[in-house]
Amino acid sequence: MTRLRFGLDVDGVMYQFQKTALYMLNSMKGYDLKLEDWDRWNWPKEVVANNDWQWLWTGGVKDGLFRYGHLYKGTIEGVRVLAGIGDVVIITSRPSNAIQDTLDWISYLKLPFTETHILSAGKPKSQVKCDIYVDDKPENIDDFLANTAGHPLLWDRPWNRGVNPSYRIAPYDRVFEWAEVLAVARELK
Repeated sequence: MTRLRFGLDVDGVMYQFQKTALYMLNSMKGYDLKLEDWDRWNWPKEVVANNDWQWLWTGGVKDGLFRYGHLYKGTIEGVRVLAGIGDVVIITSRPSNAIQDTLDWISYLKLPFTETHILSAGKPKSQVKCDIYVDDKPENIDDFLANTAGHPLLWDRPWNRGVNPSYRIAPYDRVFEWAEVLAVARELK
């Protein structure tokens, strides 16, 4: 019997990247940005000085943007349950200067991941074949739908709520919590 493969994004699904990025911009660059205002993909880029946005991806990465931060509620339990059903595969896009921090962060979690794919330079996540994909970026959902036979799940976040599924390639499921991801996984089992 073939084990199911679950492709999980990191930022916006497991890791609270936005919270960490705002903490760094606020504490290190003097902003007063609020998480509840982050309702578009690169919202901070629209409201911070260009040099501060560039710093986030250089000095911010060096200072731990991808090394420190919190998991979303239920992530540890959700990943462990998925690992009991199949193979849990990380598929994340990160800048090349964040690869080692990403690997260190994943290692620190000590969760039952089977594979880790850290993509950069715009490589599509669909190159990693899975049965279920969980991501928070609608463009990645489109990529999965167009280029895989997998079942994509869009994790609902404020920055993707304006996406109208009727304009996408095909309908997809929008999930709000790990229990919903686990329910789909159990259905496909």
